[in-house]
Amino acid sequence: MPGAPLHNPLANMTNHQRKWEPLFYSGLGVAAMLLILIAVGVITSFAKVRVDLTQDRLYTLSEGTRKILGKIDAPLTIHFYRTRDQNEMPTDLRNYADRVDDLLAEYRQAAGGKIVIKKFDPKPDSDAEDSARLDGVEGQVLGAGGLIGMGEKIYLGLSVISLDQKVPCPSSTPAGSACSSTI
Repeated sequence: MPGAPLHNPLANMTNHQRKWEPLFYSGLGVAAMLLILIAVGVITSFAKVRVDLTQDRLYTLSEGTRKILGKIDAPLTIHFYRTRDQNEMPTDLRNYADRVDDLLAEYRQAAGGKIVIKKFDPKPDSDAEDSARLDGVEGQVLGAGGLIGMGEKIYLGLSVISLDQKVPCPSSTPAGSACSSTI
């Protein structure tokens, strides 16, 4: 009808209903955002994608390394020995051990399941310490300030096993690994 006032649906709402309406829609929006965040988290947890944003691509395997790892025909087992106690392991060695651990995970992924990595935390008089000795990995004694030969024994090394061959890498340190040319 021309000239008739427009019907306002809010006119029939009571003040009580108007008071709760913004809160209801806000809660609905928060719940929707929470569901979206959970869905994104679930989806990205299944994706195994790493992005190396360093200028020189320091944390990316080279194409040659990927080809070599892709050509592994016999199963390969790597025993990785590292002291996990944060009080015993100096920070620089702990950070280096984390980098080695990440690199081994990259190797395993690039090899398509042909590499098995077993991680050990050797403690005094433990099976892990015995296994380290059998694999040719000896603990290093560190003292105050990280001086070698002055206190607690720490482990940072690995052993590569394939069929009937075992290659120990007794000391994996940032200064130079005894087996960097072997792996």
